[in-house]
Amino acid sequence: MKRSIVLHYNIIERLAENDRFDNIIVGTGMIAQDMYRKLSLLGQDVSYAIGDREDEEKRLLHYQDINKLGDPKRYRFIFCTDLDEWELMINARSAVYRFLGVAANNHPQVLFSHAHDILNEKASKIITDASCGNTFFRDGKPYTVYGDERDGKAFFIHLLGGCGMDGIARNTQVTFAEHLSEKLKEAGFRAAVFAWGQSASPFSDSMLRFMRDVCHFRIDLLILFSGIADLNPLNTGVRNMLSTREGGMTGLHRFIRQLPGAYEGKRSNGMDHDVGLLDIRKAQQRFFLAMARHYGFSYWEAVPPNSATFPEKAAQCLRGLSAGYLARQRTRKNELIQALDENITKDYSDVFDDVDDIFAMFTDDTHISGTGNALLAGRCSQDIISAFGCSALSIR
Repeated sequence: MKRSIVLHYNIIERLAENDRFDNIIVGTGMIAQDMYRKLSLLGQDVSYAIGDREDEEKRLLHYQDINKLGDPKRYRFIFCTDLDEWELMINARSAVYRFLGVAANNHPQVLFSHAHDILNEKASKIITDASCGNTFFRDGKPYTVYGDERDGKAFFIHLLGGCGMDGIARNTQVTFAEHLSEKLKEAGFRAAVFAWGQSASPFSDSMLRFMRDVCHFRIDLLILFSGIADLNPLNTGVRNMLSTREGGMTGLHRFIRQLPGAYEGKRSNGMDHDVGLLDIRKAQQRFFLAMARHYGFSYWEAVPPNSATFPEKAAQCLRGLSAGYLARQRTRKNELIQALDENITKDYSDVFDDVDDIFAMFTDDTHISGTGNALLAGRCSQDIISAFGCSALSIR
């Protein structure tokens, strides 16, 4: 008997209990083949497999042709991509959500099962050397840089914030930082763009990351991309994010969880339910403004497009959320903008407002795609050139 990859029992239960869908496996590697065998043992058929090529004999469909399947209500998509099929996973996920008509992160017709083994020659852009807590390393560095960091005449831009700012553990083929570097280069603006994004606690750890790592580098402009995801009730279940947010979960921060192993004195769990989210954000901004004055750099706080804040038709198309929820999210965004210093706040939440295909802007219901990053970087680069175009040339 062939050896099987062990899957969590509730995944098998969900597959076995609901047989009203025709199954589509996304992936062509080891996990996909094993899932095919499991479905066969459950007495269920697999209509097609999705890959980056088409093969009629093997009933393999190219991800670009998913829309040829017909009625979206017929199918259940089971992602079984090995991580050497990372680009397939990103492209197919967007195509599947477009076909189904909504990119809900808990869509009942979309299941995910991935491996963590990856071939270096097939994934050189996303492979990491090591990780510790929420810090990832590639080539011995906890950041990625686009442009020449040894160029003494370049304008040094550092990006902090959520996973969209991370060039190491990335969610798209081409990151925002990479697009921003290219846009500035095309305009003749010499810049080195550093991406310091974090995957585990992007908002609560931005200040810690700055003090521990970023402040030791030359900085001309620091941009915090924090958005309003931290104000999203779908992601946040407690008020005090500084101590509790961890990748969208509501458990204690891992630093606090690890304290008992290193400290035997009296400990606080860090939670203060009398502190509001906007108060935390304003305190965070005061910290960075103080650091900007201390170290002598410019500081911006950017609010990127959020899938629940752009025009209602597009937001409902992408996420399928109610009009009332979307209205409340736009109110939260406006409250955030009003609470922050207007002189250093860049509201980019409208970048996708005139886009016809909103699914092309995201890889799922949250992460911005390479195409979306290009539009966002275009707006940001214009602001940078407008603010620093002449002075940057004479900085060094």
